[in-house]
Amino acid sequence: MARALPWLPTARRGGTWGTVDRTQQHQAAVSTGTYDDLLRQQAAELTQLRLRRGNPSLRSIEARAGRLFGLEASLPISTQSAAFSGRYVGRDKLMWLVRTLMSWDEWGAECEPPGNRSHELDAWRIRWTAIAAAKPTRRRTPAAGAPAEAEPLAAAAPTPAPAGATPPQPPPKEAADSLPPGQSPDEPPALSGIASFSPASAVLTGHSSTIRSVAFSPDGALLATGGGDRTVRLWDPRTRGPVGEPLMGHTGAVYAVAFSPDGALLATGADDRTVRLWDRHTRTPIGDPLSSHTSTVRSVTFSPDGTLLATASGDRTVRLWNPRTRTPVGEPLMGHTGAVHAMAFSPDGTLLATGGGDQTVRLWDPHARTPVGDPLTGHTGWVRSVAFSPDGALLATASGDRTVRLWDPHARTPIGEPLTAHVSWLYALAFSPDGALLATGGDDHTVRLWDPHARTPVGEPLTGHADWVRSVAFSPDGTLFATASGDGTARLYEREALRDMNARRLEFHHRVGTAMLNVYRGTAGGGGAPSAEPLAEVYREVLEAAEATFARATETGDVEQLIAGWDEFTELATHLGQSSALLGAALLGSLVEHTGLSPQEVIAQAIAKAQAHPAGTQTALAAAESTDPSSPTGR
Repeated sequence: MARALPWLPTARRGGTWGTVDRTQQHQAAVSTGTYDDLLRQQAAELTQLRLRRGNPSLRSIEARAGRLFGLEASLPISTQSAAFSGRYVGRDKLMWLVRTLMSWDEWGAECEPPGNRSHELDAWRIRWTAIAAAKPTRRRTPAAGAPAEAEPLAAAAPTPAPAGATPPQPPPKEAADSLPPGQSPDEPPALSGIASFSPASAVLTGHSSTIRSVAFSPDGALLATGGGDRTVRLWDPRTRGPVGEPLMGHTGAVYAVAFSPDGALLATGADDRTVRLWDRHTRTPIGDPLSSHTSTVRSVTFSPDGTLLATASGDRTVRLWNPRTRTPVGEPLMGHTGAVHAMAFSPDGTLLATGGGDQTVRLWDPHARTPVGDPLTGHTGWVRSVAFSPDGALLATASGDRTVRLWDPHARTPIGEPLTAHVSWLYALAFSPDGALLATGGDDHTVRLWDPHARTPVGEPLTGHADWVRSVAFSPDGTLFATASGDGTARLYEREALRDMNARRLEFHHRVGTAMLNVYRGTAGGGGAPSAEPLAEVYREVLEAAEATFARATETGDVEQLIAGWDEFTELATHLGQSSALLGAALLGSLVEHTGLSPQEVIAQAIAKAQAHPAGTQTALAAAESTDPSSPTGR
């Protein structure tokens, strides 16, 4: 017979547990365990619990969780394997797994699981908190040939499984094979950069549970996060530090946070079925909570002019409020047949989009409080997030069916095929302020960036979170990007890193491009022979326009302008069919911008194209010699 843990209450028929409080005893017991020890202990106890409840298969557990808790409880087999094999999982995932296992009695018959706040789960919560507290600082992956700082967690000797127990399962081979060299499958992966954003210097920690929502203030001076620990926290995005004490008042998990357009108000929605308004400056509540919803408040958002506050709930309704008087505006918007998970106002405030558990997206006239057209259909899972592009021309929707769909909100028709790079459910999306990027986050622990117009991914997935990515947001100036996760952390990524990553390439681009322009002027290297071909007026206009663009871009540091200016010039030059030297410059710009060729290869091809022009050959060689590929700007 499986042993009973001394700190766990004893189970009875039907899944009802005793109420013996062993909290202090358990805290003392786990306080001395190492991170690895605690993970192995948790895995062993999960295995014991699974055995005591009839040893259901992982697929049965996944299906049972879906029936019990809906799509909110995501328990894919990969997550279960991680938990049973002694790897880290977020608290919400652990609680769902334990509750699902407890929904079978000791004879394997189905029974009612304990509630989310039941004391029966206290021991599991305490152990998870101890694991989170003992979690080591992320190690850097050692350079090739360098000794590892420590043995990977996978090398630790596993705790022997009890007789008859299913041994802990190793991570799937395909998952282990995909890890970077030197990284253990048991530790969260190191953050990897992407094309436009790179990790900032700090991770925001302080919440003790899932962070479900993140939002920047309109001036970008504050970042708000709402968590499963029933608190709202404010942060300074520049210093990465907390601002004041946590905002407390909700009695349930905080699902949503949103600032008013003037930044004076912060609205929060929670599992306690209420919406609270806060003074952003004094960090104090304003009036009594708004309490008309009869289920979890899952989304809150202000209209662009700040005259309306919309709140969406698991009770299948959307309610509109006057945020100044804190009074309802009209009757609730009704039409969804499932929980309403997400909302967004169009930039001009004429449309309100809502996404629900009925797998549809609905558009509303928020002032007339009437639906606009038929529901948008196509998703086959809950619609978890919706967002309008800054110009209002696109509506993006993210779903549990692992896809993002783009729509024309005015024609109410889909645009192109769904975006399908994520491998699990999607929870969050947001457009950058300039509309050039669309960020998506999901249950696969990753964030992806997309070009919403080309409908293609931008760069590699951004990894680092150890659990689902629940919310994403761009700062108003587009230089920062924030994510919130089930691992209890928020992360900040800096777009400024775009310049860092491209500075060498772009400076090289500029220097050689200028040299190639001078090929045509005959002025490279402080002189040089005049061009053998006369410069027609149109050619001079092209050159002067390009040089002016380069000068402005260099002075302001505007990377996008520099790229656009060069592309415009090379396109014109090629179209006008100028000399081989100028076509060499066009080729150079195209290669540097669009391929992975080395500077040496680029210069070689440019010189080859310039050889038909004697003056061009000399000045192109001078350009190559003056741009040393071994220098910081030539790499």
